[in-house]
Amino acid sequence: MKALKINLSIVLLIAALILSACGMEKNVEKSDINKTIRSNKVDMIVTNLVVSNSQSEKKDMIMLEVEMEFKNKSKSDYGVGAHDFKVKDQDGKVHEAYGMEPDNFGDVLSPGKSMKGTGYYEIPKNTKNVTFIYQPKKDSLAEWKLTVPERKR
Repeated sequence: MKALKINLSIVLLIAALILSACGMEKNVEKSDINKTIRSNKVDMIVTNLVVSNSQSEKKDMIMLEVEMEFKNKSKSDYGVGAHDFKVKDQDGKVHEAYGMEPDNFGDVLSPGKSMKGTGYYEIPKNTKNVTFIYQPKKDSLAEWKLTVPERKR
């Protein structure tokens, strides 16, 4: 009987550890890097994130570089650019594409054509997670949950 109580205690302890580990996994942010989202028959993929120094005079900001790929699966031309996307930080503040960056992507894709490009978004230094939003007009058409990487020195 005593052995049964000990075995039951061990089983309960193991079950508690497994359940707590599963609960901890929910707190880990999952990033939508390499997740393809199709909007208006265009496949859009966030392929990489890079953090660099802000180009403005603001010391509390960093530059989030969002590398993307696009493929037009429609039968007509489709225009897409960095200014069609916004970054919403963990505090709910929305950041537009950094307008002073001449390397922001933008082009009209013919049917079947692909494009790669980088969008630049100035965000607060302490930002850990963002929602990257495709919003070419009023409504949001696609969203990626992204974890902001550490800045490389």
